[in-house]
Amino acid sequence: MPHFEQETILNSNASNLIKTLVNLYAILSVFGIVVVFYVAKGISKPLNILSNRLADLNLGGSYKPIQWRGNDEIAQLVRQYNHTVKELKISTDKLAETERQGAWKEMAKQVAHEIKNPLTPMRLNLQHLQRTLAEGAIGSEEKRAKIIEVLLAQINKLTRLADDF
Repeated sequence: MPHFEQETILNSNASNLIKTLVNLYAILSVFGIVVVFYVAKGISKPLNILSNRLADLNLGGSYKPIQWRGNDEIAQLVRQYNHTVKELKISTDKLAETERQGAWKEMAKQVAHEIKNPLTPMRLNLQHLQRTLAEGAIGSEEKRAKIIEVLLAQINKLTRLADDF
């Protein structure tokens, strides 16, 4: 009998030990899962910030650098992002300046063209007046009045163009 009693106590102790180990492993597993969750969240947070900033990045918008302390792989990504944002801002500014200069050049071409349009008839009328006066043709007074009228109209056109500009 004592022999069976020891075996029952031994089985009971082994059963209690197994129950204790299973409970301990369950608690450690839950604790490990919680720790892994928070560590993963901490690691993915800067990546999510970087991802959101990259998604918000567009031409002409605001370029916000990311502040990050540390010297890990994420810090390297953040530094590269900040460098790229700075270069994008410079490129955007250069592009805007180039577009402004192009617009001014185009406007200058159009104004020059508009100025040349009245100058051509003015030159032709002056040459005609000069030839008429040199030939001493009959009715040159009428031709002179007509030419002066055309010249004054063209000068008024140039004055309006300058005022509009």
